[in-house]
Amino acid sequence: MEINKYLVVAETIFCDVETDVEKINLYFERMKLCLLSINNINVDNFDYKHLLYVSDDKKELIDRLRKFIFERKIKFVEVVLYSHPEGGYLWGSGDHVDLVKNPNRTSGYRNKLFDKANINYEKYSGFLRVAIDDDDVWLSDHLANLLRLGICLSKISSKNSLVAGGVFSTYIAKVNDFSGEVELNKVELDRAVCGNKFYYSECWSKICSWSPWSIPDVIDLKSIDKFKKSYGIELFSLSKVDPGFIYFRRGSNLSSQNKSWCTTELISKTTLSNEESVIQLSQTSSGKEYAQAIVNGANKHHDFAHYNESKKAIMFDIIQGGINFDDGMAASFYLYCNGVFKEKKNYSKERKGSFLIVGGNKGDYFEVVCFIRADNINSIRLKSSKIYFK
Repeated sequence: MEINKYLVVAETIFCDVETDVEKINLYFERMKLCLLSINNINVDNFDYKHLLYVSDDKKELIDRLRKFIFERKIKFVEVVLYSHPEGGYLWGSGDHVDLVKNPNRTSGYRNKLFDKANINYEKYSGFLRVAIDDDDVWLSDHLANLLRLGICLSKISSKNSLVAGGVFSTYIAKVNDFSGEVELNKVELDRAVCGNKFYYSECWSKICSWSPWSIPDVIDLKSIDKFKKSYGIELFSLSKVDPGFIYFRRGSNLSSQNKSWCTTELISKTTLSNEESVIQLSQTSSGKEYAQAIVNGANKHHDFAHYNESKKAIMFDIIQGGINFDDGMAASFYLYCNGVFKEKKNYSKERKGSFLIVGGNKGDYFEVVCFIRADNINSIRLKSSKIYFK
């Protein structure tokens, strides 16, 4: 049997420091749907290990959890026990609620949790790290799509030993506490939330030090620049794809808000009869389409083109833009003036060239759009910064 060369490692912390038995029981009932969605993950092209962290003071819950996993034949999940520090945590009642309720997601603590896991990584040549909250859901192809995306981004990254990413396309599921019906909204957010953020690397020693909980929700120029300068990691964002992550909102927990304040587009709305119906949904996007999606925002603008006055031409070289380009890739280039298409160069192994500019007017701006094919994944779209004609 062929051995998969990729490993996906996912992480969930259940109820971290919560001690209220009634709340723990409520959240356990909600987590069952998350576990069932994990069991449905399509693992045709990778191996999958899901680490479920539970504090050892929840003894009765641990027994019920293991019984549920056994009886429902839940695959992929490994229960990892941990102890709370005797002196408590760094965060007090005056700190942000996420720090108080989930201290083990923060730096230092989360690394200790990951170190407890027994992961055999030697046989793999590519790794994806993701996380999901205990009351949210993944669709069956979501991790396969994130893996393909991570592979693509590592190929175009100038620092391809480790890349980070976040997807803005999301389902928001709002549960009616009385009827049990679920209002399912397909949306674009202005950020990536836990369940839609990941690291990818071909090097285990790189990725094992970086938790998906360290990736910021807001992926903009500031956070991209910080990641690159402070950590040497290229951070990407992705939007306008078919979602594979379902973000549950319920009226009785801390995250009861419907996220309308960070929703940039409502794409569709439907009503399902119950929560269990959610995990039967399928993504219409294939992995190939996911990889074709535009790397948006600040990430889609790269300084790989400039105007050469003496040659009266737009010169481009994608390597100068910090994009890795190897023998297995091909690129095509399109020239736009004031947003209007002017000329193209078809796919080839050439990573640089020029467009002759004839009759440009002062104030005109030019952009070069590059499409990169890599290992049968077609294609990554990159856009140069605007080049103004003087």
